[in-house]
Amino acid sequence: MGAQAIQQRVREMAAEISRDYDDLDTPLILLSVLKGSVSFATDLSRSLTIPVNFDYVACSSYG
Repeated sequence: MGAQAIQQRVREMAAEISRDYDDLDTPLILLSVLKGSVSFATDLSRSLTIPVNFDYVACSSYG
């Protein structure tokens, strides 16, 4: 999948999320796992048409 196809799908997802949560009384909370999904969450939030609050979670694995 190329970069343009990914960008298009992110815009489609943002449109779906914006439509589904358009009637919220408070901003949507966009929770991102640090490092791995920050770029995706940022791109997604730019395409959303509803108010959004960002929050981040750091995860560690212990084997």
